[in-house]
Amino acid sequence: ISVACVIVGLISLYIASIFVEVKDSRISEIGSEDVGKNVRIKGTVTGLKAYEGFSIITISERKELEILLFDKINLSKGDNIDVYGKVEENDGKTEIIADVVRRN
Repeated sequence: ISVACVIVGLISLYIASIFVEVKDSRISEIGSEDVGKNVRIKGTVTGLKAYEGFSIITISERKELEILLFDKINLSKGDNIDVYGKVEENDGKTEIIADVVRRN
């Protein structure tokens, strides 16, 4: 039974992924009107802050933007990364809650 549930779950995730739209964006184009939207951005790491359970990554591409990541990742300043996540607003600042962060 558990194997069948896993197979059904994987098929459901695959079908859902087909219908999820991710907007390729430039950091300079992201604003409060994008809150709640899923985006993909590229940038260069300019700052890193690690906390218990999450990290804040600052990336830039002419303009800086903070990325909130709840997974551990080994990054350094100067790394070029792709970020997939959801645009949110916190204390009047636009940020991205990352689902995936990858080095280029």
